[in-house]
Parts: sequence; C-alpha cells; structure tokens
Amino acid sequence: MSYTYDNTARSRIYASLFSRRVVAEVLGGSYKSIDKIYDLFRDNEALERKTYLDYFLYLYRSMMKHYRCEYVFKNEVINKILLRHFSNPNTISLSEFRVNQSIADLVMFNGVSRAYEIKTDYDSDKRLISQLTDYNKLFEKTYLVISAAGYSKYVNELPQNVGIIVFEYKNGRLVHRVIREAEKNTIIDIHTLMRSIRATEYKNIVKEIYGTLPNVSEFDMFEACENLLKVADNKKVRDTFMNVIKQRKTNTQSLGQFEKCFRQLGVATNMTLTEYHSFVNNLSKPIKI
Repeated sequence: MSYTYDNTARSRIYASLFSRRVVAEVLGGSYKSIDKIYDLFRDNEALERKTYLDYFLYLYRSMMKHYRCEYVFKNEVINKILLRHFSNPNTISLSEFRVNQSIADLVMFNGVSRAYEIKTDYDSDKRLISQLTDYNKLFEKTYLVISAAGYSKYVNELPQNVGIIVFEYKNGRLVHRVIREAEKNTIIDIHTLMRSIRATEYKNIVKEIYGTLPNVSEFDMFEACENLLKVADNKKVRDTFMNVIKQRKTNTQSLGQFEKCFRQLGVATNMTLTEYHSFVNNLSKPIKI
C-alpha cells in the first residue's frame, strides 16, 4: 500500500535537501539525493521545474508555506535582518555558535554582538531559559525568534532583557515584527567567554590587552589567561572579543549574491563565492529523470 504524504510531510522531506551533504553531492556532480525526492513526488508542480535550481526554489516556497522549520527561520533572519539592517563590511554572521554549554542558532557581530535563538512550532522549549542565560553572559543583545502562533507560549517566561522577533506567513512570504527590542547587556562574563571561543582567540585577547601572554606552560595557559581577563577592564575585554571574532573567515560579505533560499546554507557551510557559483551552475542543469 502506498503512503499518502500531506503538504507538511512532503515539505519536511524537502528540507532534508538543504544540507551540507547535498551541497557536497552537487559540487561533486551528483544529484542522487535530489533525484530520489523528485521521483518520490512527481506532481504537476514539480514536473514543471525544468532545472534543479528551479526545483530548489519551488521546494523552499513549499517549506515556507507548509513547514517553517529551523532552516527557514534562520534563512529569513539572514534575509530580513542581517542583509537589510546590518549589511556592512564590519559585520560577520556565524551559525551554530557555542556559548558555554549552549549553541546559539545564529550570531552577528558588527558594532554590537547579537545572538538569535530560534524556536519553531516543532521545537521543544526544555532548555530555553538556560540557553538565553548563557547568551546574556556573552552577547550584548539576545533575541528569541518565534512564530506568531508561538508568541503566547513564550512571552511570559522570558527574561525582560531578551528581545522578541515574530515571523508570520502572509501572502506567500514570511514577514517579521520586532515585538520587543533587546536590552543591551554591558558586562561580559569571563567564565563563559573562556569556554565559548578557541584557544587562539582567548590568547589573542590577552595579548591585545596585556601585550604578551603569561609566562606559563600550555597546561596552565587557560587558567592564567582566565585570571588575567577577570581583572582586566570589562569593556576592553568585550571590545577585543568582538574584534578577535571578526578575524574568523566567513562569507558574510558575499551572502547578498546568493539566491535567497540558499543563504543559511551558505552560512552553515561557509561556502566561498567560487564554490557557490559552482553549486548553482551544477543546479542549473536540466532534470533528466
């Protein structure tokens, strides 16, 4: 007996194609994963798509309408917030940024450090408060990104300094509203900082502030650096942290040249513009199955 997929179930399967694995396949000239899903759902709308690129655009529209998952929310934060409001040469964006024991879905650094936690209608809120607490210790502004339907679920339990951004599907697109602006946090917690960045980065922060690293073994370096940063000027630590993070290699400045549906995929894979052009060129080939 064949299984009948509703629109949500279909779109959930479509979402699996917006992944690192599929990017690697396409860059290698393979369409195996895409062909499998295309062959599974041979409806009239899909059959109208003549190239793989057209097919992806169709899939993303279906996801926006029927399955607003984390990928869609992240992608629309990049489209609607990062590229509209913070698109300048001093901005970088990173996906899945570790903050102590939590992972921020999306972070941005320009003149202010911002963390975005996304809770779709399919997500659990089990660790939400501990996640937001971690982000507040490291970032100047923290936002919760939710659906319009999820607003009543979260609004009463959030710390007052956390901003709220709501996305709602209207007339074939996602529109967002900033329901509450985040309050600026001016203190950076050194314990959290040390456990959220790379060893080379906290060493660079110490060198920038003190001019040199402590004269200790590598075994004792972490503790020595942490102790020095605890007694340093907190604003200087915060500013230096931001400058050091901005030295990470990202493709933020190229994202405006990506198709709108691929921008989160670009951030997640840190795809270069050359790789992106190869990816899209391969997707522009006709579907032959």
